[in-house]
Amino acid sequence: CGKTTLVDTLVGRFAADGLVCAAASFDDFYLTHEAQRELAAAHPTNRLLELRGNAGSHDVALGTATLRALLDREAEVAVPRYDKAAFGGRGDRAPEEAWHVQRDPVDVLLFEGWMAGFAPAGDAARLAGLDPDLALVDSFLRGYAEWHDKMDAWAVIGIDDLSHVCAWRTQAEQAMAAAGRPGMDDAAV
Repeated sequence: CGKTTLVDTLVGRFAADGLVCAAASFDDFYLTHEAQRELAAAHPTNRLLELRGNAGSHDVALGTATLRALLDREAEVAVPRYDKAAFGGRGDRAPEEAWHVQRDPVDVLLFEGWMAGFAPAGDAARLAGLDPDLALVDSFLRGYAEWHDKMDAWAVIGIDDLSHVCAWRTQAEQAMAAAGRPGMDDAAV
């Protein structure tokens, strides 16, 4: 059971209690494929920015505006969707007509992401000692503070074996492929 599976279950549970619950993911706000390529080109030696996933690879302004609209209980809020299968698994933001429209004002918003709540370490020299690419990614974390400030509570999924993360990602990629949406192969995961 990963983050998305848990969130999907909770959405159903809240609905059973008569609450309007919306779900969004950090993934929904990844940069477009073209913008991700531009980010990678701007930092050609930083392998952590080559692909989506790390701080810096999200459209923070779009995420902030969407979260604000949902939390302000606006109706008819378009929530972006990200197509991880596009461009051979490198992904791209889905066209707006494929975005989910949250018709009703929400009572509960669930916002999931592997780096939710992460704050910058701020010690560039120490980070560079761990990994020379890490300091820049760490500096991008400052941009996510507004997202984090909007959250009332946090739930953290703790796992005892990090290999589960790769197994879950591989399972998700295989499910996409089985549905006819080619994504990353096992080696790319």
